[in-house]
Amino acid sequence: MMQLPTKHTGISPKRVVVADDHPMVREALVQAVNSMPEFTVCGEADSRETLIRVMQSTPADGLVLDICMQGAFMLDLIPDLLKAGDNLKILVVSAYDDELNVFHAIRSGAHGFVSKIAMSSEFETALQTIHRGEHYLPADIKPHIVEKLLSKRAHEVERFRDPLFSLTSREMEVFRLLGEWKSTPEIADMLKISPKTVEVHRIHIKEKLGVTSLPELLRYAVNWVSEKGPKR
Repeated sequence: MMQLPTKHTGISPKRVVVADDHPMVREALVQAVNSMPEFTVCGEADSRETLIRVMQSTPADGLVLDICMQGAFMLDLIPDLLKAGDNLKILVVSAYDDELNVFHAIRSGAHGFVSKIAMSSEFETALQTIHRGEHYLPADIKPHIVEKLLSKRAHEVERFRDPLFSLTSREMEVFRLLGEWKSTPEIADMLKISPKTVEVHRIHIKEKLGVTSLPELLRYAVNWVSEKGPKR
């Protein structure tokens, strides 16, 4: 497990790392954070590897995290960051802003979620909210999903009608990449896992979604990505 540096107490303003692989977006997020008197940006990252390096070397109170950087999804990194950090607060900011991605972000341990098409005022409210020790979710998330997430019973997914809610965060990553027509070797390379592990995830995904063949799974995934992909 990664080890983060010991964070000094009494730091004001709160120190925030901004992680996004698009330079213009990252610059806008940095400016938004620095415009708030209670926060200051203490580090930036544009990839998974850079983020790990920055978080290991830079004391931080908060992290503004893109859900996907350079083709790699970040949600599986959140539990280790929280274990290694000292009361670290994580705000996910993403163009993948449907309920399923919000669900997986919060279930992974993020404290809040904001769409990249939201107003800057909402981003500021979200950052302030999570640093007060509360969760922040978009207003259009259905009440029953909010209740499930904030009750810390997000693993109880049987009441959700959409079977995709039953996937783990890693299975969701594999499903999404299948929908982007990535091959097993490509998925393995992007997620830093073996091709055999990708195949195992694929089997579990098929079982949970009730599909019986790879072509059927691919159609499911491609259609989902087409409908639920990031808003530009």
